[in-house]
Formats: sequence, C-alpha cells, structure tokens
Amino acid sequence: MLDSTPEYKRYAIYFAPREDTSLAGFGVQWLDMKPHVSKPRRYGFHATLKAPMRLAEGVGFEKLCQQVDILAGKRPPVSLGFLKISQLSDFLALVPERNNVKGLNKLAWKCVRFFDPLRAPMTHKQIIKRKNLKHLERENFDQWGYPYVGNQFRFHMTLTNGLSKPELVEARSQLDDCIGNSLIEPVTIDSLCIFGDPGKDGQFELLERFTLRGVSGKAE
Repeated sequence: MLDSTPEYKRYAIYFAPREDTSLAGFGVQWLDMKPHVSKPRRYGFHATLKAPMRLAEGVGFEKLCQQVDILAGKRPPVSLGFLKISQLSDFLALVPERNNVKGLNKLAWKCVRFFDPLRAPMTHKQIIKRKNLKHLERENFDQWGYPYVGNQFRFHMTLTNGLSKPELVEARSQLDDCIGNSLIEPVTIDSLCIFGDPGKDGQFELLERFTLRGVSGKAE
C-alpha cells in the first residue's frame, strides 16, 4: 500500500490489465497517440466495476483499501476469454467475444453493492448532469450512484469518445492498425484496482491493485 496518498476528489474500482500484458501495452499506445480519445484517456484504460465516487464522511483511503482487500480475498478470478472491438452507441470499446461470461456479472454487482456504503451522496451538479436517463437507469443512479449497473451493466473497455459515423469508421481503421496481436490472448480479471481522480480534468491514477484470491464456487 502507498505510504502516503494525496487527497483525490473521487475513487473508482476498475479492472485494468497488468502492465506486463500485451493488452496493457496496446492501451497505453492507443490512448497516447489518437486525437479522439480524450475521455477514455482521462479515465484510464479500464472496465468499470464501481464507478467513480466521492468517499463518505469519515471514510478515508485506508478504509477503502481495507474493504477492497476484503472483497478481493473472497472473489475468484473471472476468465473473460477473448476480447473484440465493438461499437456501443456512438463509441468503440473492447468487449468479451462470448456472452454470459461466468461470474462476471456477479463480480460487478458485488462491487457495486459492497462498496456503496463508502460512497458519499450525489451532489446537485452530478444529479443535473444525469437528468436525461431512462427509467431503469434513473433508478440505478438514484440508488447506486451510477446508471449502468445490475441489468444495465455491460463489461467494456472504452476506446474512443462519442463519435460521428465517419469518425467511427476512421477510428475503427486506426484501431485495426494499432491493435496488432494484442487480442490473441484470453483475458482474466485477476485483480481489483483502485484509481484516483485528481480533479481539474486530470488523468485518473492507478493507486493500488488487489489480487482476487477467492476460490471458485465458494464466493459469497
């Protein structure tokens, strides 16, 4: 654990590939070199398990780390299989090739619920920003602080901003050129990562990584 962690505006629980993997190498290369990736660049190359949140009063970074470590000790790794590039709404992302990955939704849903007691209430600004949500998304946002959880969850690693159709075609071509052999290996969620938001549109930073140590079939 970091000896001294500066104060961050928000914290998130992500899946992020380990630095020595080809997938992580692709993420660094892609987000560093392309003009239409300002949003995913800010948030980092990841898949969301618990969306960025302000910590509740009386909850500090050490408490967050303790709770993440507790959950990581109970949950087994999740094998995603191979990933593929897919268009989701108006952006491109990496998603699992196969549907209904065993254990994936359970892990994501557990993260949402387990860490929610650490989350501060939403601010008025955050509520206004999400004013155009659909009914189920609104219910999720009001209860869990994020619209895309539970039945609305879909594992994805965002690769672009929202783009026009011509921009999507161009970005897909650039991705095909950049990705090389990065998707030829199956991917496993083997850890939970804490990322910090420094504020002022700064890039999220990886603060801690906790290896999933649970035994398959025995997870709570």
